[in-house]
Amino acid sequence: MDLGTVMRWAAERFPERAAVRGSGRHLSYREWDARTDRLARALAAEGVRPGDRVAFALTGGEPLASLHLAAQKLGAVSVPLSTRFSADELRYCVDDSAARLLVADAANAERAAAAAGEVAVRDVGEIDARAEREPGHAPGVRPAETDVSVMLYTSGTTGRPKGVPRTHRAEHSAAVAHAVQTQQRAGEVVLGVMPMFHTMGLRTLLASIVVGGTWVGQPAFDAEESIELVTAEDVSSLYLVPTIFWSLLRTGRLHEARALDRLAYAGAAMTPALAEQLVAEVAPSAFVNHFGSTEIYTFTIGPDVAAKPGSAGRAGVFSRVRLVAPELGASPDAWSVRVNRGRSSRRCRAPRRSPATGSAPTPTRSRSATAGTTPATSPSPTRTATCGSPAASTT
Repeated sequence: MDLGTVMRWAAERFPERAAVRGSGRHLSYREWDARTDRLARALAAEGVRPGDRVAFALTGGEPLASLHLAAQKLGAVSVPLSTRFSADELRYCVDDSAARLLVADAANAERAAAAAGEVAVRDVGEIDARAEREPGHAPGVRPAETDVSVMLYTSGTTGRPKGVPRTHRAEHSAAVAHAVQTQQRAGEVVLGVMPMFHTMGLRTLLASIVVGGTWVGQPAFDAEESIELVTAEDVSSLYLVPTIFWSLLRTGRLHEARALDRLAYAGAAMTPALAEQLVAEVAPSAFVNHFGSTEIYTFTIGPDVAAKPGSAGRAGVFSRVRLVAPELGASPDAWSVRVNRGRSSRRCRAPRRSPATGSAPTPTRSRSATAGTTPATSPSPTRTATCGSPAASTT
């Protein structure tokens, strides 16, 4: 399944349902489908072709969400870049991704101009104005599900940022998994404040489309504006990092969010104290911990944070995990380890071996790639975890 088709089918099912609310444009699914078609044609008029990389130096909100979807419909590769990157880091990512076009907004225009080199730079307002002159029907391209949809650059805390290419199939599978794992309902209303250069922002956006929900966009986090959007737009589901949940609690207004009953978090550990306060304020019917990465999305899911705070849970949808010994340099097959030290000698179960090779399954990870690289993807990635570590804490 390609993401342009996902969008089009959602518009066919729910043409007049609210698709986008919040800061900026308010659009029905019919209007959003037509707008992203026009934006796709505007990108094509700038010389973007299927398979080309389009880099985005945009703050967030509806403009970036719509351009990301437009790139999907054109068969181009969206490259949303961190607004926290320095000009040097931005230049590296533009070069590394072999971007054909760089689209920036006013807040990022100076860095974009300094980073672009020979790559064409367009202001997002120019692209919007050009899109308004384009017809609102599909550009006539349907990418294969194995084509690359997006290139996400990791933070580069151990060196240069690393590009993670993800296919349409991987992105669609992750969106479906996210909807299932966060227990979203048809028509769920979500807050789109997590940055779209991060996997959490894309998961929120695409899962909302999969369930025919309403994505309430907020370009950048501000606690008072966020709580106002949550209450005014009847947001029913939040997928955030713990620090944002702390900020929302400190507004003293989270209890006013009467429609809110689904919480999920990722990106960092949540303290039991924070989990307890959220349960007291919201009384969520679902409270989920995601443990994963940019490359694979989710390794494990802790489906009941209220009952078991701090647990990373079991393998997520479309994922597998296995347990290995925690000793430095241990083989991935060194699975037999002592747990509950001092109280028990229970051993972890060995992974099932392949009858063809006799070897245990090996982890599948996407690698950093520049233009022309075809990523190896797997519908069932295997993540190696350490027995007794957070990723194995629910056995």
